[in-house]
Amino acid sequence: MMFNNCGNLGLPLAVLAFGPDALAPAVVVFAVTNLVHFSFGIWLLDRQARLLDAWRSPSVLAAFAGVAVSLSGLGVWPPLMTAVRMVGDIAVPLMLLALGVRMAESRIGAIGFGLKGALLRPLAGTAAAWMAAHAFGLPKREQGLLLIYGALPPAVLNYMFAERYRQEPDRVASMVLIGNAIAPLVLSAALAVALR
Repeated sequence: MMFNNCGNLGLPLAVLAFGPDALAPAVVVFAVTNLVHFSFGIWLLDRQARLLDAWRSPSVLAAFAGVAVSLSGLGVWPPLMTAVRMVGDIAVPLMLLALGVRMAESRIGAIGFGLKGALLRPLAGTAAAWMAAHAFGLPKREQGLLLIYGALPPAVLNYMFAERYRQEPDRVASMVLIGNAIAPLVLSAALAVALR
């Protein structure tokens, strides 16, 4: 429940709500979340996992490569950028397809757990975001951005990790599916509060 859909849903939602200037802080939140997901998140699922393995993850390596390219001021060769974009564009549908296959095989008993997790994820996330925004005295836009990120549904990547590490993938798939199904209602309320 602690890792939400801050990439595929969070980035475009941040730009929609706060304009293009919100993309930079949204990308920072996404990069930090991904780094924690691929290190601490994996350790939560497998206590034998080594921290060094996180640094071998393509997602983590890509984040550091992106920061390095940005800081260097170098441009990316356009054909390479097109290839990277195409691979990235297919990754999300493949994760959703894998989730759909799991849900087709899922036991109906996991739905109750999924509903609890799907509701608790945005409630706990929003509460934590509100406390952090006030504790750090963030400006209004960043408070709103953090609040919206707190309300995001569980990430599909959670299911992929649960499947890989054999940690109750049926339950995680239910939580991800239901969380994303109710996301329009939850995010509408979060947007109303963040944009007031």
